[in-house]
Amino acid sequence: MAGGGQFVYDALDPSGNTIRLLTLLPGQFSDKVYLSLTHESFQDKKRTPYESLSYTWGESQTPEKVYIWQNSPANVSNVSNVNSLQFLHPRTNLLTALKYIRLPNTPRVIWVDAICIDQDNITERNQQVARMGQIYSYAAQVLVWLGPEDESTSMALETIERLSAGILLTEDHRNCKTITGSEAEVAECRFEESKFTPQHWTSLNQLIRRPWFERLWIRQEVQLASKVLVRCGYAKIEWGKIEKVIIFVEQKVRRVYFRVQDILKCRSLFHYIGSNRYVYVPQGTILSNLSLILYTDEEFSTVKAFLSKDANKTLALFPLKFFLGGYETQIAPVNCVTSTPIELY
Repeated sequence: MAGGGQFVYDALDPSGNTIRLLTLLPGQFSDKVYLSLTHESFQDKKRTPYESLSYTWGESQTPEKVYIWQNSPANVSNVSNVNSLQFLHPRTNLLTALKYIRLPNTPRVIWVDAICIDQDNITERNQQVARMGQIYSYAAQVLVWLGPEDESTSMALETIERLSAGILLTEDHRNCKTITGSEAEVAECRFEESKFTPQHWTSLNQLIRRPWFERLWIRQEVQLASKVLVRCGYAKIEWGKIEKVIIFVEQKVRRVYFRVQDILKCRSLFHYIGSNRYVYVPQGTILSNLSLILYTDEEFSTVKAFLSKDANKTLALFPLKFFLGGYETQIAPVNCVTSTPIELY
């Protein structure tokens, strides 16, 4: 690798069929973060197994550095002077996530948009954004990073674990029922006798109101994934358990502890099996006012997207099937051509 300094990306294959993968070197939380970037072709039959990170960018950029090898083997033991390595300054939330998900003894291969895409290269950024559906669907697992633990996290995850153990989803994931004698059944049928206190419900509410749930792109990231694992600090929980609890809360629990909009927002992240409800998201489009409304198959031919006067600058339209629980929704507009990275992601 060349001498140290601000990281300079090697260009990807101009065909657009290549992505970068990040290998996060092992270490403890307090250690410096070292990683390597390699190019991976989607046309290769044997692709390197990797995970994708779903997270919020956040506003602040940390002064701390992550040190990077590029297209060469990374070996921290041979680093006598970190100043010989190139570096990036990641945003605070991403740096925190990397430190928490880093394994102590084994490298971890992941795809992270802020690092694996050259954010200053608009042409590359547009190509890579168009591939994000493939990137997340090809990943062995999507890691959802909600942020570090706080004082309510442990109780929230305990609530999800206990409730989900007594919930059965219907085959199409539209409804649920509770197992006789389970804590979920008591909460449904005899709420006042439930062992779940107001603190349990409040902690769950606080979890689903974390900033990650506000992001536009999370629907694509989790719905295209073959497997999703949620991380909150070192704590983790299966995505399927959260799905059970959200559907349960939507249908079976008093709303006194939850805002309707928060429940519907979370419900929209989980698709109906065999659903016939779609929403089309124009990608690569300059939009200033776009309303996206769900339609059945019969109504689908009359889907209306209200574009701004800049709609003629559309680069491409591609369909993303979002299964939003049968509720009308509005998704904030995205300007994929001129948005800054923080606006886009």
